[in-house]
Amino acid sequence: MNIKLKNHQSVRSELSQLVDELIVPNTMISTILDTPVTEQQFLEQLHELNNKINYVKEQSFKETLACSDVQDILDRLKIKAVSKIREFILQKIYSFRKPMTNYQVPQNALLKYRFFYQFLLANERQVAKEIRDEYVDTVSKIYLSYFKSYSSRLMKVQYEEVADKDDLMGVEDTAKKGFFSKPSLKNRNTIFTLGNRGNVIASSELEAPIIVPHAAQKNDTRYPFESLFRSQHYALVDNSCREYLFLCDLFVVIGNSAQDPFNAIMGKTLSMFLKHMDTYVCGLLRQYRRFPVHPHHPPLQGHDDKAERPCCRQVSEAECRMVQTDSASYFTRAACTPAV
Repeated sequence: MNIKLKNHQSVRSELSQLVDELIVPNTMISTILDTPVTEQQFLEQLHELNNKINYVKEQSFKETLACSDVQDILDRLKIKAVSKIREFILQKIYSFRKPMTNYQVPQNALLKYRFFYQFLLANERQVAKEIRDEYVDTVSKIYLSYFKSYSSRLMKVQYEEVADKDDLMGVEDTAKKGFFSKPSLKNRNTIFTLGNRGNVIASSELEAPIIVPHAAQKNDTRYPFESLFRSQHYALVDNSCREYLFLCDLFVVIGNSAQDPFNAIMGKTLSMFLKHMDTYVCGLLRQYRRFPVHPHHPPLQGHDDKAERPCCRQVSEAECRMVQTDSASYFTRAACTPAV
């Protein structure tokens, strides 16, 4: 009798768990169908629905016949939940496109409901891919537009006369120029004088807030290119690191899996930035390797190498050619003037 009792209790316990997991309560049905996705009750029932779907899949492999009784209702609830979640997330992504929108606000809202994407990833991968692709396409355009605008406005508060990659310290001012040649620098000694430009790599200046162009124009403030570059690159590093962490958190990716969407989002912006920087020596990039946030987020490390090495090599080779061809008498005169 004791053995029979134990067997009955064991069977009852397992059957009780099976019945509890297979029953789809009316509360779940009404919540999934009628409750807005932003309600906490919907999120709770979505967790329960996900658990039941996984449990039925597990029992189906064990050929449990009772699973067929609830499979249809679970599939319908899943389709309804996927539809509502897809519409909600896409609306949030589309809201990024509105002019003057602070896209970080809807981003935070998406993080609040990060389980929605996890549910799609587990139950409807095609919809999850659609949402991810839409997000990547939208945000990549936002970053490109922002940095184009910011770089353009930032250059308007630069000193009027600056040296570029074609201006070398040892080039004769009296050298013959063609019709389409660039005009000679008016203040060569001032342009190549270091002055206080080196202060930009001090720790207190390196991580200072970025320059706000309209505020600088209002105060009629001008900056050397080093300060503008620092501000540009600081904004780029800050936004890139934040976006990388957001991708890892929302789309449940890490390492190389996070690299692909990050490259798709920031690729055009980084290319634009490199093209803009091609005119100038990019030695300041070495200083940004010291940022405590930078080494822990690998996506920008390749960008540093791409920006730094070609630019420095180009100017260094030009300086070497100038030294080989210029006259010693010029350097005698140049030694009396300020230099970098």
